[in-house]
Amino acid sequence: MKYISTFAFLLFLAISVNAQDNYRKGYIVTNKNDTIKGLIDFQSDKMNCSFCKFKLSEKDEDQTYYPKDLIAYMFVNEKKYYISRTINIDNQPQKVFLEYLVQGIKDLFYYPLKNGCYYFEDENGEMIAVSKEYNKIENNKLISDNKYKGVLSYIFRNSKSVSQKAKRAFFDRKSMITLTKSYHSEMCAPGEECIVFANDYRKSFMNYYFSIYAGYQSTKVTFKNTLLEILYNSINSTAPIIGVQLEMSNPRLSKPLSLQIDASLSKLESSMVHLSSIIATGSIGPKYSFMLSKKLNPTIEAGVSYSQLFKTSTIIYYNGYYKYSLPSNYFGLYGGAGLDYQLNKKHSIFCKLLFSHMYDWEANIDNTQLKLGFTF
Repeated sequence: MKYISTFAFLLFLAISVNAQDNYRKGYIVTNKNDTIKGLIDFQSDKMNCSFCKFKLSEKDEDQTYYPKDLIAYMFVNEKKYYISRTINIDNQPQKVFLEYLVQGIKDLFYYPLKNGCYYFEDENGEMIAVSKEYNKIENNKLISDNKYKGVLSYIFRNSKSVSQKAKRAFFDRKSMITLTKSYHSEMCAPGEECIVFANDYRKSFMNYYFSIYAGYQSTKVTFKNTLLEILYNSINSTAPIIGVQLEMSNPRLSKPLSLQIDASLSKLESSMVHLSSIIATGSIGPKYSFMLSKKLNPTIEAGVSYSQLFKTSTIIYYNGYYKYSLPSNYFGLYGGAGLDYQLNKKHSIFCKLLFSHMYDWEANIDNTQLKLGFTF
């Protein structure tokens, strides 16, 4: 358990003190109306609306631009467009980057203030904010703020059908973009292209990586509260292991941090007590990669694990008359460290050493796994 606790502490410490960049292709528009192509750090909505970290190429130093420094900037492949505007925050005018969602008869913007705030701007430059308070509970009843529906209905008042739809709209990007585009389609002259720009709100920025691996697993079974605790105390088994792994990450929130789901199969055998079983192990937990280079990166991970014994032959005999079946299910924790070697943008190989401690009322299982795998 002390190894797992140490890995968990190191993982928490690394997440707390280490930040990573996530540069994507994009361009900035300066106050002199010059367009400059390069790389922009793609972070969370809140950070993207606060500042823009830009550099001409991977080798160049980055420069931080604030809303007062730029007219706009855009991530090319992600279709994320930000424009500098002045809005009121706590009754004080502040210049920020608003995310541009739709451009047309009415422009639609988004700013991550509290529960989120949408801004609608008409052709005369008048901007109306639409926000929603967080849900709250009063007298054991859920109270939801629906005043935004009335504001939306007013904004689209020139279209009876869209104004009615606004009274049933959800407070999310999909609903706001759908309403705005519907209004544009109805109010535009026939054959006129009305929507110049529409952000793809459905685009996912999650990354998924699948891995297969093989290696060896050393298992120690420690008996408790049975006769076997006196007779043997524990037994040991070493066998090959095979498994699969799914890794999920969102580089916008944290490039080095990901979530891993793992499943493996191995054997648990002991001639000393005539034990033979298949042991299936599953685990889930965060992984942190120390981005020291583009190729080789150390990793640490920790989480929860579960093992199940498939009883091909788990009856333990002693002197021909004592029979005992090991429990089937074990829950516990795991931790480990490894190395990832990046072959290219999509493929990598890894080597890792993991320790897990799982327990039941009658026995504990300690696994040490050495894995060598391929990620695609």
